[in-house]
Amino acid sequence: MALVLQAQARARQGKTALHLWRTGALLGLAVALRLTNALYALALVPALMCDGARLRARLLALGIVIVVAGGVFALVAGPWYWQVWQHLGNPLFPQFNGLFKSPLAAPVSIADTRWLPRNLGEHLLWPLLFTLKPQRIGDLGLVQALWAVLYALVLIVAARAVLRRRVAGVGLDRSATVVLVFVATAYVLWQAIFSIHRYLVVLELLAPVVLWICCRHAFAQRADHKAAWLIGLCALVAVVGWKDWGHEPWARAGFEVTQPQIIDPARVTVLLVGDEPQSWRVTLLPQQSRYIGVATNISETDAYRARVRTLVAERPQIYAMLGAARDKQQARVDRMNRWAHQFGWAAQPDCARLRWLIARGLRAELAASTPGRCLLVVPKARALDIAAADQAIREMAQQRLGAYGLTLDPAQCRTLLSRIGQTVYPYQFCTLRQAG
Repeated sequence: MALVLQAQARARQGKTALHLWRTGALLGLAVALRLTNALYALALVPALMCDGARLRARLLALGIVIVVAGGVFALVAGPWYWQVWQHLGNPLFPQFNGLFKSPLAAPVSIADTRWLPRNLGEHLLWPLLFTLKPQRIGDLGLVQALWAVLYALVLIVAARAVLRRRVAGVGLDRSATVVLVFVATAYVLWQAIFSIHRYLVVLELLAPVVLWICCRHAFAQRADHKAAWLIGLCALVAVVGWKDWGHEPWARAGFEVTQPQIIDPARVTVLLVGDEPQSWRVTLLPQQSRYIGVATNISETDAYRARVRTLVAERPQIYAMLGAARDKQQARVDRMNRWAHQFGWAAQPDCARLRWLIARGLRAELAASTPGRCLLVVPKARALDIAAADQAIREMAQQRLGAYGLTLDPAQCRTLLSRIGQTVYPYQFCTLRQAG
């Protein structure tokens, strides 16, 4: 956006817009690395056209951006999309399969519509609704006030315009117009296509500028002062309402996977069974083997299952990789024991401090005490039976593998360890055989 504003200022002075190739290069790279950035590429089109020199020069600028962005996108993402198309019949598999009609997935254009407004009223009031209930646009529910404040300011500005009570002496310069056109277009596209909070990140970076522009047209007095207070308030709400999905403790090796015992990996097929994310492990397993996802959250077709059977027949030494139960409660209690040791509470007479915390809601119990040692354990009611949980995972996998004519041998399953940072993510590695 900064490069666009700079180029448009040069164009108004009669200078060339050829250096907009930088804008096109950044745009093509952004869309290549994350396809959802295409939303902002589309929004940039009216922004490029709404300011600058004569119409011919604006069209030239738009053409430069489109050609360069398309070239960079093809160079960076093209080889990957071509490979996916060659193997799966759809460069965006399984997305947009209603258009590409790969036989390996259902012929529908998959989209996550859970977050979209449900009726006209919600469309009109959407910024207010997802501010009051942030879970409407994301599982995490990030608390913020920015979009409700902007919504109110836009209504004030619109009311002033309708009533012809515009703020005296305040005009809308060309750069501000470009920013507002870009933000408004991108927001409308976002609400219509995704309505998922994380895809608003570009607009939330520009939103303080938009808020300041709106304040200058909404308030006749001390507009800049009010804008500063509103921006500060929105920032404070965002910081207080901050959440994330969690982070694993740092380790010298970011990722580790215990290797399964495989004889002649080049003759091996490993089926990744179930919905649990497992492909991160594949990068650390024998690269000569073949890895195939089955019974995942992608809707499989008969053609997909037939392709899997063909690939399995080419490499008849077959294994399944499954998830394994992870006792999160035990991990939590282990952390509490480390803290207790750091504070010296693990060696108190009669474990007084830990008993006091348990009485006030700490979700743990004291183990049978030994002199001079206090140890927290998982409450019996919350304890996880690891063996039973792993057995349930294997039974579920067995049901799903039946569609491929394969059966799992429980006696040939081994639980192995893998790590992200310091956190253990166990997995099961099982031998498969043809059913019957």
